[in-house]
Amino acid sequence: MSEDQRKGFELRGWHVIIGILAILVVLFILFRMFGHSALEKKIAELRAKGYPTTFEELEKYNQLPEATPNAADLYRKAINAYRSPNDEERKVLPYFRSASLKLGEPNAVELEGPIAAYLSRNAETLDLLRQAGQIEACKYNYTWDTVQGFILPNLSEIRDCARLLALFILQQAESNNTDQACRALFDHFQLAESLSRDPFLICHLVRIAIHAMGVESVRVLLERTTLSDRQMAELEQRMVTIRDGLGLDPALIGERCCLLQQSDIYQQFGFGTVPIRFSGLMDLNVIRSLEFYDRLGAVSKIEPERRIQEYQRISNDVDQLSVLYFMTKLLMPALDKIGLIELRVMAELDCARTGLAVERFRLAEGRLPESLEELVPKYIEAVPIDPFDGKPLRYKRLEKGYTIYSIGEDGEDNDGVPKDKVEKGAHHDWPFTVERE
Repeated sequence: MSEDQRKGFELRGWHVIIGILAILVVLFILFRMFGHSALEKKIAELRAKGYPTTFEELEKYNQLPEATPNAADLYRKAINAYRSPNDEERKVLPYFRSASLKLGEPNAVELEGPIAAYLSRNAETLDLLRQAGQIEACKYNYTWDTVQGFILPNLSEIRDCARLLALFILQQAESNNTDQACRALFDHFQLAESLSRDPFLICHLVRIAIHAMGVESVRVLLERTTLSDRQMAELEQRMVTIRDGLGLDPALIGERCCLLQQSDIYQQFGFGTVPIRFSGLMDLNVIRSLEFYDRLGAVSKIEPERRIQEYQRISNDVDQLSVLYFMTKLLMPALDKIGLIELRVMAELDCARTGLAVERFRLAEGRLPESLEELVPKYIEAVPIDPFDGKPLRYKRLEKGYTIYSIGEDGEDNDGVPKDKVEKGAHHDWPFTVERE
């Protein structure tokens, strides 16, 4: 540049602005490239581990082996044949009314008619549920709709079928038909497990909710009739299998696919997300959410009594994220709570199967055990561990029975007091109580 040219050039404000803008554009491009590259790398890692990352891959991943009998068609027929209770029946029928069946509550005479009428109206559904319960594998078909998302199984209707089975179990227990009652309880557990291949959290929640209802049916049987040692041993083993098969990791598979389908995320969050997607913040949120999914999946594979501390660590890490990770901060707390709900249901299953061991002891010895250690090793391999504090489940003798309980997520031993006996929000335990002479 000549002397005259140098003299003619003056650094002006707009030169500075253009320079700054150019630098910002370059940094933005590098930021977008980094985010996109990191997301692609994460997707490659998931595929290397065998996880599906698209809906097409998910459908292939979740298919039953060829020629495997599938109970899904029978469950669909059962749902189609199902007849809901009317408004009056919903007010009085256990499992439909707001209050659950009370401990030690007899089957009042005024309930016999509504229960019988409801069960008679659903005789075809009960028969189909029994047929479906004989088939081990189940895979519901679902499709992707760009507006509604995945069209999943009829989850509310499946829960209604579970209530139907629970009422049938109650009726058979009252009539001392133990074979029918136990068969229906196995059908109930199998109905819950029909959702085990559906890799979505909502399906997982319904599955564990039905198992929790099954725990209540075990208590109903132990209070209202006398099972044989063989029946109780078979039920106990079934509950061990169910409990060992729980875990968040399979339920996260479909959630990952939903998260990774960028066009579907756009559909879910609407036009207002265009600036967020263009800025690259969506990629960062997806990456961070996937990392937390990985951590949650890993936690579901460790000993249950260690999980609550790990869930708390994940929760704390989410709380410390900056506002840039808005989507992750919205999504993760819900997953954390689902993990705690699962731990609670695992504890309930352990309490119920321990109750079965207590009843086997009572059947053989003519008395209740003084402690759960008396059950080992003849009736149970070891006293189950409470997942909320790592100590053996608690046991109390009552005037007309006993209670086995987990202290729950508050971490306090409240002497077995259940939730419905304390004020809303007060600390309580999660007991399995059997009251009988």
